[in-house]
Amino acid sequence: MFSHILLAIDAFEASTNAIRIAIDLAARLGAKLSVLHVVVRTPTATHAPAGGTAGKEQVVEFDALRTMADARGVDCACTRVSDATPARAIDAYATANGCDLVVIGTHGRGGLKRMILGSQADKLLRLSRIPVLVCPQRGELATHHILVLVDESDASHYAVDVCMDLATLLGSHVYALCVISPLPSVNLLADYLEGNIHFKHLTADAERLLEGIRRQAKASGVAVSTEYTFDRRPDTVVTARACTHSCDLVVLPRHGRAPHHTLFHDLTEICAMTAETPVLVCPQPVDQPVT
Repeated sequence: MFSHILLAIDAFEASTNAIRIAIDLAARLGAKLSVLHVVVRTPTATHAPAGGTAGKEQVVEFDALRTMADARGVDCACTRVSDATPARAIDAYATANGCDLVVIGTHGRGGLKRMILGSQADKLLRLSRIPVLVCPQRGELATHHILVLVDESDASHYAVDVCMDLATLLGSHVYALCVISPLPSVNLLADYLEGNIHFKHLTADAERLLEGIRRQAKASGVAVSTEYTFDRRPDTVVTARACTHSCDLVVLPRHGRAPHHTLFHDLTEICAMTAETPVLVCPQPVDQPVT
C-alpha cells in the first residue's frame, strides 16, 4: 500500500480539502507525507527547504499545514519548487523521492472544475507512473464505498489491486463496474440475425472478469458488488453509479498515451475534472510498455 504520499499544492486556501485528505490518508495508512508547493515563475526550477529562502507567505502556508499534520500525528517535509512546467516538476520530485501516490486538488470555475495546477493537470495524469488522487474542493475521503471501473487491461488489474488493498485497510465496500461499448446499429442487426453471438461473447467476457474480481475480494475479505452495462459514455455511467451507490471514492485505470487505443483514456481526465468525489487515477504498471 502507499508508504510515501506527495501532496502538490499552489495555494493554501484553494488546496485546503486536498491537504485534509492527504493528511488523513497518511495518518490512516501510516505513510510518510511530503508537501510540494509549486510556484510558476521561471523556466528554471529551484528547490528550497521550508523555512529557508522561501518568502513569508510560503512559511505561513507550511506552518499552517504542519499544524494540521501534527494534530493527526503525521510528520511532513515541505519543499517549494519554482518551475515553468509544474507537471514535470511534480513528476520529477515524486520519482526522485520515491513517492508512490500524488495528491492534488481542483478549482471550481463556472460549473467546470479545473485542477489546482490548471492546464498542467492532464499532463501530470499522463506523465505520472504512480497513482494520482484528484480531490474536489469539498467533501471528505470517507472510503465507505469505493467504485472501481474495470476492463481487461493491465492498468485495470493494477487499479483493482490498489482498490482491494485500500478496502482491506479501510474497511470499504467495493463496487466494480464494467462498461461495455455497444455495437453500431448496423452490426447489432447483423448480430441479431446471427443469434446474438457477439453480444453473448461480450457479456460472457464481462461476467468472467467480474467473477475474478469477486473471487479476489472474497480472498481479501472485502465486501463487493459488481455490474456490467452497455453504454457509449462511460463517464456518465461512472458519475451516475457513484451517486446511486453513495461512493466516497472513484478508482480509474489510466492506459497508454494514445487516446484511440482505449475507451478509458480520456475518461480519467473527464471524471477528474467533474467528479464530486475524490478520483484515484491508477496508471499502467511501470513494468508494462506504454503504447
